[in-house]
Amino acid sequence: MPDRRDSNKTMVAVHEASTRICEANDRPTTRTARAVFIRKLDLTDTKGCKRWDDFVNTHPYSNWAFSTGFGKILADIFGYIYHLFELSDANNSLIAICPLYVVPNPLTGKQFVSIPFFEYGGILARPDIQISELHQLRDAIASTATAHNIKSIQLKANPGIPEAWAADLFTVSTHHHHAVLELSDSATMWQTISRHVRKAIKQANNNHITIQEKSDPETIKATFYPMYTCYMKQRHGSPPFSLQFFIALHTFFGDNFKIFWAYDNKIPIGCLIGLRSGKRIHITNIVSDQRYWHLRPNDLLHWEFIKWACDKQLTHFDFGAARPGGQAQFKKKWGCQLLPYNISSIPGFDAASADLRIDSQLAKWCSFAWKHAIPKIAADRIGPTVRKYLGK
Repeated sequence: MPDRRDSNKTMVAVHEASTRICEANDRPTTRTARAVFIRKLDLTDTKGCKRWDDFVNTHPYSNWAFSTGFGKILADIFGYIYHLFELSDANNSLIAICPLYVVPNPLTGKQFVSIPFFEYGGILARPDIQISELHQLRDAIASTATAHNIKSIQLKANPGIPEAWAADLFTVSTHHHHAVLELSDSATMWQTISRHVRKAIKQANNNHITIQEKSDPETIKATFYPMYTCYMKQRHGSPPFSLQFFIALHTFFGDNFKIFWAYDNKIPIGCLIGLRSGKRIHITNIVSDQRYWHLRPNDLLHWEFIKWACDKQLTHFDFGAARPGGQAQFKKKWGCQLLPYNISSIPGFDAASADLRIDSQLAKWCSFAWKHAIPKIAADRIGPTVRKYLGK
């Protein structure tokens, strides 16, 4: 296997930042020039990993997928080569990070993806970053991609970077939206959600649906994973992650990894997975038995998870992707703000292949074939390998 560290301790660029006029209203109009340094983090560097994760956990747009724990999962389970870029100042304080992984897609060739499988990625930066510094970081990423014969770069979301700056730095395409709910106390949240959701929650309670949080490895193996693989094939027509992947999430994230379960007479009928980072919780998976949908377990699951987040004094409940149609409508009922979901690339490199987008004809055909033409036992066996090469 290639050395995933890729000489990450080597400094790849040292630049003197120049003063620029900022183009975003929420940034100062001028900045004092400062020296910045671009390096790569080695995941065997314990002290460096702690510094990286502290930066992620204290950022206003904190997300678990930026963490070194998830980086180790991607490297160990999927074999992805990683390039974890750091931009720091003269005091060695982090200004920005950008975790990138090489996804070996057999259809499009090697891709630089930040971050595989989930909605978020790209550059996570401090509010005081200068656009000239972002240009330097972007150019360092481009140089590394060129050196490794990578033709495609995907930077997802780039949270916190002003749109005007993103347009100057990248080639940006909007795919759909992601839905984020700002939290307060649970009593206020109850009044915020639509009356249709409140009615569904009351209906679930009247149907004696109960909710319990159980996230231990045995529950993942014995209860979650069989239900999850069936749901992925029958509902989405999509290859599943491996059981090892979910066990690793529990191992690396510990108490920040949560599975809330819905039960009908002690029978598990659905669950919701979320990961906490900083003051945010991000929903990654919902799995449910369609035979019980009339009992409205999904509404109650979300509500109990939201109440838990309020009790923990979290500030945001991230519902994830909100594609047009039923998905967006469901999430709007909770009072979510729908934010544009952008994927950026660097000029001179390809972006995500349009043929592989979830709403493309090729993707729809592949989903149909996975759902109807591949036996369940084969889907479970080869699914995790297919998932690796999709990177999504």
